Amino acid sequence: QAPFNVERCYPRGLHRVLQNLSDPQGDYLRSLRMNQEQVVSEANLNEIDRLLPVLHDAARVVCFGSHFNWDCSMFLQKRMLLLGRFLEVPYHGNDQTEAASALSAGDLAILISASCNYRSRYGDIWESLMNGKATVALITQNTHSILTNDADFVLSSGVSNQFDKAKLST
Repeated sequence: QAPFNVERCYPRGLHRVLQNLSDPQGDYLRSLRMNQEQVVSEANLNEIDRLLPVLHDAARVVCFGSHFNWDCSMFLQKRMLLLGRFLEVPYHGNDQTEAASALSAGDLAILISASCNYRSRYGDIWESLMNGKATVALITQNTHSILTNDADFVLSSGVSNQFDKAKLST
């Protein structure tokens, strides 16, 4: 059995930051800052302001995403529970398919796909959401994808997934 080395769990760029905390220009920190700046940009905050009344008034809110983005949905669900709003977060593809097909007008689907590749893995669910009557909010870093044309709201979760940080900015 090979010895466990905790350094293998983190990207090299993060190791360089930890070895020299005084270097704010390091790739890892620069990438984090780019994502943060995009998330709190005026355009993104305006889109969030447009989405909030829809989120508040929706009869049902369901979050969709790959297993990677499911963690983001769970985080959002916990925060929204503190505000008195329940969000459904189905995990498996079959559960997401069932939830997508049951949405109707007055409902909100929040689709989290950092690279906007959800459609390539879950095409049937994507089509159900885009052709359904529910409002769709897409959270992605790939805001220039043609797939964003189908969503009612497009929120940017940053610009870089360098060092696998998309989840943090999402």
